[in-house]
Amino acid sequence: MELKRRLGLFTAVCVIVGDMIGTGIFGTTGFALADMGSAALVLGLWVLGGIVAISGALSYAELSSIWPEVGGEYVYLKNIFGRLPAFMTGWVSLFVGFFGGSCCLGTGLDRIPGRVFEEHPRGRIRRRHPLF
Repeated sequence: MELKRRLGLFTAVCVIVGDMIGTGIFGTTGFALADMGSAALVLGLWVLGGIVAISGALSYAELSSIWPEVGGEYVYLKNIFGRLPAFMTGWVSLFVGFFGGSCCLGTGLDRIPGRVFEEHPRGRIRRRHPLF
């Protein structure tokens, strides 16, 4: 049985755009605006973050053209710094990158039910907003 390649560039772009809109824009912009106090400053920081993200993507594209091997970031770090730093970076990415992102998502999702529901004085939960 052979797997058919059905996911292309358009699908990958849609997933990334959906992720950025869902978590990045809707999840953090209000907090940034509350801390900064200026919509122009928040927009400027978003543009700066976009430039940094594009620079990182272009750097990975260049590294993958230099070392077209399976392994991604581990291969690049192993070829530049050696095996031990590459191995340690993999574990740091696992604990900080993957678990840390899940913890942030869980913290953000924890706030949503409190905005929709409120606790009744007798211990029952009732809807706060009529649309929910």
